[in-house]
Amino acid sequence: MGKIRKTYDTEFKKKVINLHYKEGMGYEAIAKKLGIGYSIVRRWINHFEAEGIKGLEEKRGKAKGPGTGRPRTRPEDPEEKIKAENEMLKSSWESKRGYGIRTYRYEVIIQEMSKKYTVQLLCELAGVSRDGYYKWVKRQESPSLKQVGDNKIKKLIMECHTKLRGIYGYRRVQVWLQSVHNLHMNHKRVQRLMGVLGIKAIIRRKRPYYGKKEAYVISENHLNRDFNASKPNEKWVTDITYLIFNGQRLYLSAIKDLYNNEIIAYEISRRNDLKLLWIR
Repeated sequence: MGKIRKTYDTEFKKKVINLHYKEGMGYEAIAKKLGIGYSIVRRWINHFEAEGIKGLEEKRGKAKGPGTGRPRTRPEDPEEKIKAENEMLKSSWESKRGYGIRTYRYEVIIQEMSKKYTVQLLCELAGVSRDGYYKWVKRQESPSLKQVGDNKIKKLIMECHTKLRGIYGYRRVQVWLQSVHNLHMNHKRVQRLMGVLGIKAIIRRKRPYYGKKEAYVISENHLNRDFNASKPNEKWVTDITYLIFNGQRLYLSAIKDLYNNEIIAYEISRRNDLKLLWIR
């Protein structure tokens, strides 16, 4: 059985305010005297300082007016759910990646589909909470100073991304903002805003090298996998391997007589090239 939330009326909250401002009692003393939590006292006092007596009124479960507030939940229609899911897939929100995926899902809900389906159903399909969605809507209506600043910086980041054809990552974008617009900020902020915009540096393909290459020799297959020799110096074979010596790689080329597996000659070099095969 779930825990029952205890509620307090406005008169009780006024008593807390009077004890704090008129009698000068601290948060802990008030909480101990009235038998309530310390965090509850602090929250009520913060609401009173921000909104006055109106901030002490109970707001849970109250609608702001006709047609406002969160809609009442109602049983979901399976066909309606499938239809909403198909429309959401067509909106291509699943193809979005990065820090801005949640924001983009909120935009899809409020701009494209909230007039057709319930917010509860759309939040469930989008994988976001309804409470988080309404908080996001509230932030859009009254953005903070930080949000206003972020929006200005995002426009400049898009300017840089478009002007330089997307070849700059967040560190070079940070340098660009500093040199062009004299904006000094942490690179992590630039990285976060680029994630919100869903942009990142385009990795340029490395161009293949078409310059002069070393000549190579293709020898004929004289042995044809017949490695038996009837006399010395009848059949020689060679191979190249590498050895690690004093922390550096050396290449070894050796010639072996197939008659008795004796090493006839060998050569050591720092490079694996044709000169390694010219055993003196």
